[in-house]
Amino acid sequence: MDNKPLKIKFLEAAQGPEAVKLLRQAFRLSERNARNFMDAVLAGNRFRGRKIAFGATLNGKLVGMVACERLICANDNSAEIMDLAVDEDYRGRGIGPQLMDKAETYIAREWLKGRFGSVRLKDATKRDNPHSQFYEKLGYEIDNNPGRLPCGNEPLMVKALNNAEPVALRA
Repeated sequence: MDNKPLKIKFLEAAQGPEAVKLLRQAFRLSERNARNFMDAVLAGNRFRGRKIAFGATLNGKLVGMVACERLICANDNSAEIMDLAVDEDYRGRGIGPQLMDKAETYIAREWLKGRFGSVRLKDATKRDNPHSQFYEKLGYEIDNNPGRLPCGNEPLMVKALNNAEPVALRA
């Protein structure tokens, strides 16, 4: 049984090597690609720039992370969840949904400033399990915008933020 509660806060530079391990485990990335990605995200974290990441720790161990990017497009109030990774030994404990909630709350409050917008992602959970409903349960829907095509078995998903009638979580 875990003694301390899960803590979610901005990923710190000292957690970079652990985050690289999580990314490699979750996405089968090379050491170099995972490290380059984390270097860019951690640089953004220092200044709360266009790329940020939150880490989830349990008893001092990094057990999950989520990285986000603010999209800068004309008339496009949107952000992207670039990667969500939870240590395989800690999956099924609600860490992923808590990380997603932290990221969405930050995006809605800090980047969208309460204005209507959306968050998008590639659903990598379907890569190994085409029947996964992880993101659907968090209120995401398939992005049917004809300008965006799915990437292999990873459909693009979208969720509205700060709308007048919040998107209800699906059971």
